[in-house]
Amino acid sequence: GVDKSESNEDALRAFEIANRFACSGQDASAECHGHGGSLSMLARLTLTVRGDAAKSLSYASLVLKGDTDDETKIDAHVIAGQAKMLLGDAEGAIAEYHNALDLHAGQATGEAHHHLALALQRTGGDAHAVASHFEQSLNLGFPPSAEATEALGEDSIAIRRATNRQQWAEYERAQALQSQQRGGIMSGGGSSFDSGASGSVFASSNSAAQQPDDAGSSQLDLLAEGAAAYDGTVPTGEESGGDVGDGGVSPALSGQGAASSPSRARFPM
Repeated sequence: GVDKSESNEDALRAFEIANRFACSGQDASAECHGHGGSLSMLARLTLTVRGDAAKSLSYASLVLKGDTDDETKIDAHVIAGQAKMLLGDAEGAIAEYHNALDLHAGQATGEAHHHLALALQRTGGDAHAVASHFEQSLNLGFPPSAEATEALGEDSIAIRRATNRQQWAEYERAQALQSQQRGGIMSGGGSSFDSGASGSVFASSNSAAQQPDDAGSSQLDLLAEGAAAYDGTVPTGEESGGDVGDGGVSPALSGQGAASSPSRARFPM
């Protein structure tokens, strides 16, 4: 498989190219803000993949100077806050997180609450405020973390709900993956036992009715061949030493023995 770090590097380079392209048509003397969404992703990947906090902060700052939607701005504020924490500016980081929360963009602020709780925790902030921001982050859909669990306790309703939500999401992913793996056979996309046939061995019986009448034609051909070979005799079951039902072969069918008159034929019951 492809190494995840290599995949992230490829994505980072792609966002760099995309933003250079977005700025290519602008006046060289003007500051280019690029494309807000891709620039925000570029800021995040620069921080998480390359660990370049200064460069990441510069990208996030460009996002905030541009004209973009609130969710993208929230993302940029959170990334800027993380970068500032790594650069030793805790107060600046806390301010970025508060700026993100001021935008009130629903679930998008869950990450901001989480990182604000971490920043307050690491700078000796009020324990009640720390717990409150952790709880709000969980209620907005942010996944539970070790720090949140320690601050709120394993019996916290917010922790339990978030844990259940996370486990359910993992279950659904596993079910989806299992469904995809079975899909080749169940939906007809996999290999058939007969290389000349297509479709699934589990396909609906209705599919047989939709096939051409090849099977019916073959049966008619067999009946025609049998009629042509018929010699006028009718098997009685007495011409052979063995019962046809027990594996014996009737002379009338095998061509051995005398022919019986149809008028004297007795059909076995």
